[in-house]
Amino acid sequence: MNCNSVDKLRQFTVDIGDRRVFAGVHYPSDNLSSWYTALKLIPHVFTEPTDAWVRDFLWKAIDLRSIVFGAIKNHIAAHPNDSPYRDAVAAIRKLAHA
Repeated sequence: MNCNSVDKLRQFTVDIGDRRVFAGVHYPSDNLSSWYTALKLIPHVFTEPTDAWVRDFLWKAIDLRSIVFGAIKNHIAAHPNDSPYRDAVAAIRKLAHA
């Protein structure tokens, strides 16, 4: 798969969740819980070494492509001690880099 196709697939991976937040039918925390669940399920669905590739792919989609995740990171940066998202993002990062 060429790099352009991978980038488009990463964007598609997060677009639906982001758009549901923009439409007001989900909260950003709903996206966080979905991403956490997806990362948690990867080792149960994929075998090695594919699971590492899938985990990396999903993490890059979330971290580099999701506008909602970018806003969440900005919120944490602005409120490092009292952001309600801080612990969830830490848990997601830990799963992504497991």
